[in-house]
Amino acid sequence: ADSAARSELQRATEVQKSLLPQEDIQVEGYDVAGLFRPSRNVGGDFYDWYQTPDGLHLTFADAMGKGMGAALIAATVRAVMRSTGLQHDLDTAFGSASKAIAADLDSSNSFVTLFHARLNAASGTVSYVDAGHGLALHVQSGGTVRRLPSGGPPVGAWAGTEWPQSALELLPGDSLVVVSDGVLDVFESVEDFTDAVLHATHHQGSAQDASTAILALAPAATAEDDVTVVVVRRL
Repeated sequence: ADSAARSELQRATEVQKSLLPQEDIQVEGYDVAGLFRPSRNVGGDFYDWYQTPDGLHLTFADAMGKGMGAALIAATVRAVMRSTGLQHDLDTAFGSASKAIAADLDSSNSFVTLFHARLNAASGTVSYVDAGHGLALHVQSGGTVRRLPSGGPPVGAWAGTEWPQSALELLPGDSLVVVSDGVLDVFESVEDFTDAVLHATHHQGSAQDASTAILALAPAATAEDDVTVVVVRRL
């Protein structure tokens, strides 16, 4: 039974890794990086990004549960969110995506936290929807940090939910940092967590270095959960 469980875990890990963006992203005036470290249990974490004529779209999600089930839910979420990328209006896109995802989740009694953002590179405006994720932070060049409030419950938590979109301005030197709860879990309080992310982001030269520093906040030896981080920095 052990070897069967191991091979399922192996397959789940492969599914999860296949969901991550395969290509580096090159948006002029920005530095973008992401890192993912699966736990022994394999959860439903993933992030995805792709370039658009205006800048980039970013999706960050965590499907409830462990193993193959969570990995497959994550795969569905990624496919649905990619399919809405052509819709110019974020509210319409997220509305139709959340309905499609919720219909799929209904059969598995599951839910997924979701952060979806669209960057307009020229203006630095990030429009976003946060469905129960609540772990996106705006790290400002002056050394302050603001945790972006969640706009509602996870997708699939209850029917008929609508999520408002919000926006922030990334000024030169600012970063948008999104992490999974595998990072938050290490800290005693939200304040300790935001301070640590601020410190890890603020003192690094590149988005890749910042991602590495944030990942290091949750050492592999103690992390029970997947640990995922994305950093979008305006140069």
